[in-house]
Amino acid sequence: MKTIIVYATNSGASFECARLIQKELPACDLYNLETDSFNLQDYDRIILGAGVKNNTIYKSMRDFLKENLAVLLTKELALFICNGKPKSVEEILNKVFKPELREHALFAESFGGYKQHWLPLKEDQELRGIDIQKIEAAISLLNET
Repeated sequence: MKTIIVYATNSGASFECARLIQKELPACDLYNLETDSFNLQDYDRIILGAGVKNNTIYKSMRDFLKENLAVLLTKELALFICNGKPKSVEEILNKVFKPELREHALFAESFGGYKQHWLPLKEDQELRGIDIQKIEAAISLLNET
């Protein structure tokens, strides 16, 4: 199964999560929504991830979801956000992903994220605030399908 991970990031948390997933999936390509070109039709499975600011995902991902809703609903789909405010996760997931996307997706999950004062300054801090156990559970689920 050919997989694409498309992410939108500001602080780098979405990229780090996407990179961890990519390393564990065969035939998986990784694309930055804001800088890379790709064709969703070339893939069987689509994983979308975005950072959160002001309780919503980045505009580039919101626009992408609107423009590609029909295609996304024809593919195996997984969704994640990176959000440093765990109390608002369900509210954000419900707000940013249409019900039909959430119902169609294998999962819609928050993998944690960086708070402003947590932004990694050194390479060994790149996963601070990221919930590795949730990512590993997502990878297991993805590898089962």
